[in-house]
Amino acid sequence: MTGTRALLTRSDLTSLARAALGPDRALTAVTRLRGGSKKGVYRLTFDVGE
Repeated sequence: MTGTRALLTRSDLTSLARAALGPDRALTAVTRLRGGSKKGVYRLTFDVGE
């Protein structure tokens, strides 16, 4: 395995976040955190919801 992994984007994670938290929350940003594993650690930012 010598290839690099592609970074995930907001559109990649939107359906997963909706399935986990329900339709009342909207994913607004995805940030890859430094110092995580090779597979990646991401911070997901959501709107406030109602």
